[in-house]
Amino acid sequence: MKDGGRSPVEEQIEQLERLRQALFAERKSLAAMDREALVEASREKERIVALLGESISRARAGATTDGKPPARPDAREAELLRNRDRLARDLLEQCRVHEKALEEQKDQVSRSLAFVRSLRPQSPVYDRAGRLR
Repeated sequence: MKDGGRSPVEEQIEQLERLRQALFAERKSLAAMDREALVEASREKERIVALLGESISRARAGATTDGKPPARPDAREAELLRNRDRLARDLLEQCRVHEKALEEQKDQVSRSLAFVRSLRPQSPVYDRAGRLR
């Protein structure tokens, strides 16, 4: 256990739960096509992933400082590890779904821009990349 009574695995689960909340906010922003909310959700995900990485690094460093192999987890810690791993897998799958949704939105915007350009091929409003001139 680390200071404050939480084990490194409990700390990681807490960060994963925060990540779940950020992914929910991201899903809402994708559905609403809310760019600002999407950017904020992405920033929050980056902060959480950084904290999670630090927690994992600290746990690994602590497990190897005495030169002994890590002790086998007790039943409680083993259950926490299973919960952490299951949660991480679920969140990874959610990330993949969001990535697909974002890709589909990008494709939809590209098709819309292509359609607009086809209406007025000499339009001075958009360049070939779909940006305003």
